[in-house]
This record gives sequence, C-alpha cells and structure tokens, in this order.
Amino acid sequence: MLILNGGYDCNISVSTVLRNTVSDLKFHVNLQGHANALRDISVNNQYNVSLIGTASQDSYVRLWTLKQLSEEEVKIFESRRKDNITIFDEYKSQTSYAFKLDEGEYYHILLESVLYDHEDTVSSVRFYENNGKVFILTSSFDFTVGLWEYTNVSSRLVLI
Repeated sequence: MLILNGGYDCNISVSTVLRNTVSDLKFHVNLQGHANALRDISVNNQYNVSLIGTASQDSYVRLWTLKQLSEEEVKIFESRRKDNITIFDEYKSQTSYAFKLDEGEYYHILLESVLYDHEDTVSSVRFYENNGKVFILTSSFDFTVGLWEYTNVSSRLVLI
C-alpha cells in the first residue's frame, strides 16, 4: 500500500506498508518543489500509471506520474552498474525519483507538470474521468476553480 503525506515542510513523503504487516512502514523518498505547506493530495490510477496531484499554499498544483518500471527497464540499468550508475542515480533529480520495494519492484515518480493559474492558496485538487478523458478540478482561496484536461497522449494540460 502506497502512503503519500505532506504538511508544513513543503515535501510529499512517499512511504509503503506491506499489506500483511501494517506496522512495517517504510519511507522511500521526499518529493520536493512546493514553496509552502501542502493542502491536498489526490491520486488517480489510469492504465499502468498513477497521477498524483498536490495542492499547496504556494498557489501551485504539481502533477506527478508514478509508474512501475518493467523488468526490461530495470535490467538495462542493472547492466550499467559497471559504470557506477544505478537505477536510482539515473532517475534522481529535482523532478524525478526512483525507489525499490522489498519485493524487488522498482517505481519511478516524475514531475509531469506545474499548474499555475490561481492567485492564492490552492485548497483542493481532484481527478475526474469522463469518456476516456481525465480532468483535474482545483479550487483556491482566491474564490476560483480551475478545470484542467489531462491528455495522456501528449501529456498536455489545458485550462478549460
């Protein structure tokens, strides 16, 4: 089970709990980028990629993608160990993170986009699917809401 939480430290903590042992909480990585406290986190699972939306007091929404790396992708990076490059090094940056579960599964989290149309704290972010399209609804303390369309093919976001 994946656990995402955030607060006043501006980070989104990514942890997991094995289903059989709830007391075994394992921290993996902190997603960074927001300049102020987190207000909301929302997740949408589509196909083999999860979309994660994070809303913050910095007036931005960050959209992250989480996907499990295939065995082929992992083998490619494992074969590069002779160059002292690991899969974690390859994916690690300020917008990209990789982590491994105890079962040997690797996951990659990537900052897909930053939504910036609100002028005050973004209080909520939600995903909505309709006719094969994914929409993102955001609300803010500036008394506005934003409706964004996520297009999986081009990874573009359009404010509607």
